[in-house]
Amino acid sequence: MSPNRWALAAACAIAFCFRALAPLYNVFQAGFINFQETDAWFHVRVMEHLVRHFPFRLQVDPYGSILDGQRVDTGPFYDWIPALLALPFPDEIQTIAAWYPAILGVCIIVAVYYLANAVFDETTAALAALVAAVLPGHFLAVSSLGFTDHHVMESLLSLLVLYFLAQRRNIAAGLTLAAYVLTFVGGAFLVAIVIAWAAYGFLRDPNDAGYAPNLPIVFAIALLLAAPFHQILWMEYTLAALAGGIALTAGAALCRRFPYPRAIWLAAIAAATAVVVVVIPQSLQILRFLAPSRSGAAAGIGELQSMWFIKGYFSLEWPWMEFGGVLILAMAGIPVLLEIAVRNRRPALGLFALWSLSVFGMAMMQVRMAYYFAPSAAIVAAYLLVRAWTTVSTKLRPIVILAAIALVFVPNVWRLLLGPPNPPIAVNAPWRDALDWLRTQTPEPFGDPAAYYASNIDPKSARYGVLSWWDYGYWITAIGRRVPLTNPTQKNASTAATFFLSQSEPEAIKVMDQWRQRYVMLDDRLADPIFPVLFNFHPSARRADYLVEGYERQPDGKLELRRFYREAYYQTMVARLGRGGAAAQGTGPSSVVLLSAPGAEYKQIAHFTNIQDAQRIQQRCAREGCVLVGDKPDQPIFPIEPLAQLKQVFPTTRGPAAVSVFDRP
Repeated sequence: MSPNRWALAAACAIAFCFRALAPLYNVFQAGFINFQETDAWFHVRVMEHLVRHFPFRLQVDPYGSILDGQRVDTGPFYDWIPALLALPFPDEIQTIAAWYPAILGVCIIVAVYYLANAVFDETTAALAALVAAVLPGHFLAVSSLGFTDHHVMESLLSLLVLYFLAQRRNIAAGLTLAAYVLTFVGGAFLVAIVIAWAAYGFLRDPNDAGYAPNLPIVFAIALLLAAPFHQILWMEYTLAALAGGIALTAGAALCRRFPYPRAIWLAAIAAATAVVVVVIPQSLQILRFLAPSRSGAAAGIGELQSMWFIKGYFSLEWPWMEFGGVLILAMAGIPVLLEIAVRNRRPALGLFALWSLSVFGMAMMQVRMAYYFAPSAAIVAAYLLVRAWTTVSTKLRPIVILAAIALVFVPNVWRLLLGPPNPPIAVNAPWRDALDWLRTQTPEPFGDPAAYYASNIDPKSARYGVLSWWDYGYWITAIGRRVPLTNPTQKNASTAATFFLSQSEPEAIKVMDQWRQRYVMLDDRLADPIFPVLFNFHPSARRADYLVEGYERQPDGKLELRRFYREAYYQTMVARLGRGGAAAQGTGPSSVVLLSAPGAEYKQIAHFTNIQDAQRIQQRCAREGCVLVGDKPDQPIFPIEPLAQLKQVFPTTRGPAAVSVFDRP
């Protein structure tokens, strides 16, 4: 075996160790497989049902959401593979599902090698595989043991589409593109990038039929295989993109027969675009999802935030944690590749360079796109390093090696050893106990436990639902086997926010009655620090009416930003349920008066141990903007009535991760 193939084998071994062996004991626990992300439980639920009804997958999950269920709006291809493997032993589907993303993660390393070899050479391919194997951040997370979400398959299939297009293997490219859009139904952007690549070749030289040959065949195969799934959310955009790709590329071939092919083709595109915009004006709204944090579509979801502004201000810290020095090399190398592709007219290089530029921009606009950019960044970085090695003198080659070690391998391996910047969201012990109790000690929502695997259940027949925050909806479905109000699609999240921010128990009970809710399930994190997220979903509540932030001067003279809690906060259902629903007498150990005009950055802060003294001062300075607030979320300084109708039925040891279940008999 050649040295480059040994390097590929080493890269696969490294990738497997960090993706499978490192998290092994966190995932496989005694009698329980702890999937490492909330959406993973959605796929587990779908796979468990699919393996019993293969190849027919759930279209609407009656356990997904109360009243009308939850549409299964992800592509089926990702779920089909493990379900197919588990057909002889369906009870092992969770084990297969847990290993699934780690195996695909190793396959990505192989795909990186072959794509880099097709675009550049075998040495670049070997180095690119090693670089990709040690990339940390979101790319590592989605391809790790227990992270059973379809994103890792998106990354793998997009690389394979590029590889087959670069190799001009049209049938394979069409089949792989079909698998891709049946994994990520919003994958129209990949189709658009391929169309843009073909358009560039046509506009540059309309007589060059070899720049992107037979693309209509590629798009047609994908369109025919994806069309039966047109009812899935966003699929209509992808099908339209595939149909448009057929029309544009076939039209380009037709225009070559006319005297002015460029002008005719551009005029046809302009006319078609105008018709689409006029007939379907909302078609342009899809663009806002490319930068959701800047367009207001992120709704506080972490993976939709801009990588540059994830801290609330411009910072390179997060991109560095995601890519290390690979980001620097990629940002330097992509313009170089574009220039070479333009100058030398290399179609494969042009496609790869355009793809790399596009996914770089998308990754910077939303964190989750890092799993698209990471493999391309590894290839670009490897290309620059190999090019530097081959062009510099022998005396300078040690500098290239040192640069590769210092920029790529040391920071990224160090980050791998430290772990991800955001630990995976896994089910902790209190949640597991509470969900087990929910499953065994509460009535069946459809009257029969066999309904969980049945295929003919009417979602409207659910007897009751479980009200929690959307983060926990898939846990309630897949582990508790009960019907949540909301789930991580944020369906009905505004209703949950309305309940948790309710200022009285009758107001909250009205919400429960309207939505057929019996149980309420929450942990201490919902009262703080998750609490501010509720305002992203409530139709009218203002954060400033519940929370106040101010800088308090510390004994050393430094200003520290602190959060304080107004009376409306302590009256919310989330705060009252977080204390077990008990009364509060307004005798907290401390109270705070903020002395400043509203909106001032620095607030004078006075602490009191006696609520009456604080109230007297607040009355005297109310016109100046004094506000009486508490400094501890779980210790109200205002009188709070006990809950009368909601009773805590699952107490647990109080603590930072405590979980409680309330029942309305």
